Order: sequence, then C-alpha cells, then structure tokens
Amino acid sequence: MEPEILDGLAEDDPRAVRSRGDLRFINLMMGGERWIVRAVSQFSQATTVVDLGAGEGRLANRIKRAYPQLDVVAVDLHARPPGLDTGIRWLQGDALDGNLHFGRDAIVVANLFLHHFGESQLEQLGQRFSDVGGWLCHEPHRSAGALFWGRLLLPFVGSVTRHDMMVSIRAGFVPDELRKVIGTSGDWSEAVSTFGGLRSKVVCV
Repeated sequence: MEPEILDGLAEDDPRAVRSRGDLRFINLMMGGERWIVRAVSQFSQATTVVDLGAGEGRLANRIKRAYPQLDVVAVDLHARPPGLDTGIRWLQGDALDGNLHFGRDAIVVANLFLHHFGESQLEQLGQRFSDVGGWLCHEPHRSAGALFWGRLLLPFVGSVTRHDMMVSIRAGFVPDELRKVIGTSGDWSEAVSTFGGLRSKVVCV
C-alpha cells in the first residue's frame, strides 16, 4: 500500500497542522461523522461504542455528547488528545492488539480509518472484533466519481493533503468489499454518498 505523508510527520510539523485542518473540512463535506452519530441510535442494545483510529477525538466527542449514557472507548496509536471529553476512555495502542475484547453490547465505529490497512490486516481486525454487536464504517469510495471530487479540491488544500487524499481514495473500497474482507457475519447495508464516501452498517448475528 502507498504510504500517506501525514503518517510520517511530527504532530507539530506545520504541514501536519495544515493537513489536519484540511481533513476536518473534508470530514465535514463528506458527512461521515454526522452519519455515524445518527446511526448509533439504531443499535438500541448497545452500551459501548468503540471508536477505532480516534485521532483528535472529534467523533468520540460527538458520540459521547449525543449519547451520554453510552460508554465511549477511543482507540488510537497516539496519546490522549487535549479537549477530549473526560467521560471517554482513551486506549493508546494498536487496534489489532489481541488484548482488546468487547461483547455483543458494543458496536465498532471507524471514520476514514480502515483504508489504511491491507487485506490480511482487515481480516485480523474482523477476527479481533468478531464478538461485537455491530459496525458503522465510513471510508473512501474507490471510484472515478470520488477521484473527480478529490481533484476539484486540490487547489484548496495543502501539499500533504493533495498527495494523501488521492492515495486514500485509491486505497478505498467498493460496495461489498469490506464484508468479504472483514468476514463479519450479519445484516450488511451500504450506501455511497454524494462526495465519495462509502457508508457501511453491520448488525451482527
């Protein structure tokens, strides 16, 4: 897989700071976080939400504020970010760590995260979280349409994002691909958004 430049930059590198700002704008435009927050309500049995690749904690914060009764667990390789709600549990480590175990009362959410993994890693991720009650994933849709929207944004984003955005789209998914790779059994439903997002919901059985 082609690496993304942002992953190799120090957090205080000006290029990284600019890129994170670009990503916040792209997230807003794609609407993946909004969709995930709304869709959590469809899992009435859930008591825990596990946010994989939580990054700056924006999605975890939004879920906790919308559903204060839920236990929100955020997983990321980096340390707990400033501004994270105090009620959120932050687990610093690899999402593929075998020590992470959650039951049927938990759902996994991932926003623009899974496309960083290869097929074997996604299979491993599916095995690691095979006992959860559901998944909500928003990933780049690997399509000509998404590439078109990406190219339109190139003049308005920094140099790192100009590279990483196109890499992310090419590393994205088409409908039914995640189901086959992750191998999670259940009721899968998927939709492609206007601005190049693939939204996948899984109710596990």
